[in-house]
Amino acid sequence: MPERIEELLKKIIDQDNPIPLERLHELSDLDSDQTAFFRQKWGLVSLIKRRSLIKELGKLADKNIDLTFEAINKFVLDDQDPDVRQIAINNLWESEDTTLIHTYIHVLQSDSSHEVRAAAASALGSFVLIAETEDISPSIKHEMEEALLHSFHSEEDETIRRSCLESLGYSSRTEVESLILEAYDSGEEERKKSALLAMGRSANEIWHVHVLSELHSPYPHLRYVAAAAAGELEIREALEDLIELFEDVNRDVKHAAIWSISQIGGSPATEAIAALFDLSDDEEETQLIQDALDNLAFVNGTRDMFLFDSDEIEDDLS
Repeated sequence: MPERIEELLKKIIDQDNPIPLERLHELSDLDSDQTAFFRQKWGLVSLIKRRSLIKELGKLADKNIDLTFEAINKFVLDDQDPDVRQIAINNLWESEDTTLIHTYIHVLQSDSSHEVRAAAASALGSFVLIAETEDISPSIKHEMEEALLHSFHSEEDETIRRSCLESLGYSSRTEVESLILEAYDSGEEERKKSALLAMGRSANEIWHVHVLSELHSPYPHLRYVAAAAAGELEIREALEDLIELFEDVNRDVKHAAIWSISQIGGSPATEAIAALFDLSDDEEETQLIQDALDNLAFVNGTRDMFLFDSDEIEDDLS
């Protein structure tokens, strides 16, 4: 066991001193022995420090893609504190480790905390998406979908039910369409928001008209989700409305519109975002616009390549 890890853990355990934030990068990518040692000592860390440490590891990983604290986040999924468990699930949002699937299903079905169960339902969404696009056992895919459907129908907690619906948005199961439509037509704003999010994830053009109508919603959170969904669904008819949202009073709505236009692609999209770049004097927004322009270049280039390849195929067939 490297002495630096032992020394760092002692500092974390020490009640008289704060967590040494400047050294937390040393906890990245722990091997099995280091993880086992850390887990053995985890119970000596105070509750306040456990919560704080897991939060800080999440922030650090978001800032630096080269750092991964997956090993720690995985073993604290059975921490006694629900806040620690919930934060750890949220920290693992990028993980594609399919061994987590059964862990999340178990959490969804049996955790004592509604918030933790909702986090597990949300986390299963990424694996439903993987199951739709990559090679995951059909039986595991079915198990995930059944767990989400069962919780959607049986849970009394509305947050859990909405999280299940949002994750099911990635599923191609035929019954999901009616669940999304029912939530959209419910008249309840939060359920409608989840329905729109699920629509965006569905890759199903039947939702285009619903998404387009909500770009004019009087509620910012619905405009925001609709703007994001328009990009995910690549609704070209939404371009003009999305450009109008550049003037939205809500900053998040504006930023969602910028990114969605970059997903739709095409010359008008490039011109609109390039013009916005010249006008922006906000550093964070300027970076978002630059990222959107980079994404546009990729989207446009990919489509040009597809058209080129299609032309070649047609020439070969003629």
